[in-house]
Amino acid sequence: GSSVGVAPLVDIVLLLICFYLLVSSSIQSYQNRAIQLPRMQNQRLVSQQPAELVVNVPRQGPLSLNGRSIGFEELADRLHGLAPGAGGGGSAAGRDAPLRVVIRADRRQAYDRLHRVLAVCREADLPRILLRVREPGR
Repeated sequence: GSSVGVAPLVDIVLLLICFYLLVSSSIQSYQNRAIQLPRMQNQRLVSQQPAELVVNVPRQGPLSLNGRSIGFEELADRLHGLAPGAGGGGSAAGRDAPLRVVIRADRRQAYDRLHRVLAVCREADLPRILLRVREPGR
């Protein structure tokens, strides 16, 4: 009779692990600021809001919204315009999908900075606010 070799199975498992590591490392580098993304030329798509906004709260200095420096007042104006009842335009995910606001706060920043950003999100009545954290062991 024929038997299944263990060596090819081990090779396949190792290839899958390598593929997973490669893909997960490229996902982790998503927030790399050294990458300069191309500008969108289609005006119809530029007018649509993204399905997710990323607010970076550094230890010092200005906040950034999707990579662009922004102050607390400007952040409040921008988020109020995107609230579900504000008619702030369509989102890239469609009108039924609520806008997600992802907050990436430096763990060394003063808590009052994060508190102000959360207060702005609450006042804008945005339903989905996520706080990004680093997983244990990374």
